Amino acid sequence: MADKIVDGDTYDWTPNHMGGAANKGKTKYQHLLDGKARVVDIRDYGHHDPTNFLIAVRRVARDRGFTYRAKVVDSRHAAFQVTGKREQS
Repeated sequence: MADKIVDGDTYDWTPNHMGGAANKGKTKYQHLLDGKARVVDIRDYGHHDPTNFLIAVRRVARDRGFTYRAKVVDSRHAAFQVTGKREQS
């Protein structure tokens, strides 16, 4: 996308809360951690490789202390389910 020139005096400079401390801890994968088994279309999450998608989702689940199971279904779908809480050692 090419740069778009705007008028700096009239442009809306208010923060859009797309990142930073205000969104810390929030993720687009949060609803996948509810324990329901799902087969998801990875393109809905902006991914093109199911292995990379599962890496991202497993990381979120692991960081929040969950156990899970995951599987690549095909080139466009992945299965994922949170199965419980990890034991703290």
